[in-house]
Amino acid sequence: MNNNTTVGVLAHVDSGKTTLSEALLFHCKAIRSLGRVDHKNTFLDSFELERKRGITIFSKQAVIKTENTEITLLDTPGHVDFSSETERALQVMDYAIISDNKGRKVDFRNVVLIMTSNAGARYAHTANVGYARKANAGAAMAKEVKKVFAPEFLNRLSSVVVFNDMDEKMAGMILDDKIKKLQARLDARKVTLVIEPEAYKKLLSEGFSPEYGAREIERVLNSRLTPMLMKEILFGEHKQGFKAIITATETGYDLRTE
Repeated sequence: MNNNTTVGVLAHVDSGKTTLSEALLFHCKAIRSLGRVDHKNTFLDSFELERKRGITIFSKQAVIKTENTEITLLDTPGHVDFSSETERALQVMDYAIISDNKGRKVDFRNVVLIMTSNAGARYAHTANVGYARKANAGAAMAKEVKKVFAPEFLNRLSSVVVFNDMDEKMAGMILDDKIKKLQARLDARKVTLVIEPEAYKKLLSEGFSPEYGAREIERVLNSRLTPMLMKEILFGEHKQGFKAIITATETGYDLRTE
């Protein structure tokens, strides 16, 4: 008795889905010649626009036959603009393997998948202050999410969660983590980093804002502290390691050593 199976090929754009599919078809003698995307002669990308742009726009199917199995192979688009095509293909697949870019397979049977997006983020600061502000901002952001993502995608989600704005306490945790990583790099040079309280507050105020969160923290550390530390390590008087004490000044930061 023959077995009929539908197998889908899904991956991000330009990852080689069509090339792999063509190779499988050629190896199984389903096609006579092996096409290439860059040569614009692939069997699966049959539409003129697909061959011209070198990108899969529509999901394609091809049949591979072995001694006792018939496999329907589905090659899907990888570009987000054509995700609806991939969504339709998912409904008929019998088997799939999820792997990373090194070919390592992932068991996806018991997974909690968390996806993040900045859709609607521009509404986070447009509502009123207080509870009404949070409620209005959340509603506006949820409405924007429905505009950005297709209903077919949203219907597959268990929940859509609107995050609260980052506060100073959370930004401080990020700063602590960045300082910890900086210290780990300094350990190789036997340098101990000490940041005085006023300098810490200054770093936090420069690296955090309600509008942009804590995106600037790493930039502040790299532009303010790292050059001073590297200068002291390379050209300072200490040869066997030292303690680097960071203090705040009116114009920036100062470093003294012990």
